[in-house]
Amino acid sequence: MSGYDIKQYIEIHFPFFFVASYGTIYPTLNKMEKEGYITKQLQIQEGKPNKNVYSITEKGKEAFRAYLDSPVEPLSIRFDFIMRMHFGHHAEMDKIILWIEEEIRRTKLAIAHIEEVNRLEEKRMTPTKKICYRVGINHYTNYLATMEEALQELKASLID
Repeated sequence: MSGYDIKQYIEIHFPFFFVASYGTIYPTLNKMEKEGYITKQLQIQEGKPNKNVYSITEKGKEAFRAYLDSPVEPLSIRFDFIMRMHFGHHAEMDKIILWIEEEIRRTKLAIAHIEEVNRLEEKRMTPTKKICYRVGINHYTNYLATMEEALQELKASLID
């Protein structure tokens, strides 16, 4: 896979759970190559820029297996929306409502994306990948319900 292929894979399969930019992918690939976890081969392309294709080495496979055997890290989230809501009493109500409406819009897009990938990939999915998609759908569906309920509560408080 190339760095571009890796980024595409992440964006398609779990863009809402893991963010990777080219600014993190390529330095990580360079580090992994220096440590002997991957090799890089230049692929000459006609009519397009050449690209580097990366392959995992035996040492890389061992490191990957060690990662899978290591304890799972606790969930760690940087959640800007929740931080803003926590301090929302310092903001205007119309601004807070806009935040929630935008969060609802993004959440609906996330659900649609996960459902579409699930539909396209379902027959080829391993049981563990199916779990990932179920967790994603459940997370975003529950989150959406909470956001819609919160929006109605805030709008109702403006009427009272």
